[in-house]
Amino acid sequence: MLDATSEHSIRGFEIIGCLNEARTKRARGTLKIRYGSILKFVFFDGGAVIYASSNDPVDKLGNVLLEEGKITQDQYQMALQKKEKAKTLGRTLVDLGFLSSRELMWAIGLQVRQIVRGLVNLDKISILFEKDNLPANTLHNEIPAERMIRH
Repeated sequence: MLDATSEHSIRGFEIIGCLNEARTKRARGTLKIRYGSILKFVFFDGGAVIYASSNDPVDKLGNVLLEEGKITQDQYQMALQKKEKAKTLGRTLVDLGFLSSRELMWAIGLQVRQIVRGLVNLDKISILFEKDNLPANTLHNEIPAERMIRH
């Protein structure tokens, strides 16, 4: 599946095969997933998932932190107001003292796993793997592919 040069459709549960293929081939690049208007990106290096992002509001870091009780709604709103253009929400939360750097890395890891695990439940998704295509400042939070689906 990762060798295709054009976007193709699969069922969500087939993403497990993509993760296994990425691990086996020690893939490096970006898996782009489209589900209607939702776009998700899973970034691989050496076959491990290093980061994931999504435009789905459910997948946003702020929601993960709120759901896990790591920040309050007031802290979240204050961080959004004080966030500078070139700074991430996570870095702003750390700078404000609402999170430690360790808690931020834990939350990002959880966010990545939730994004990937959520793919399994989707009905029909379109995927495209872009080999060796990684954004310049991709955070490396290396998670073995087999840990993406299992707890």
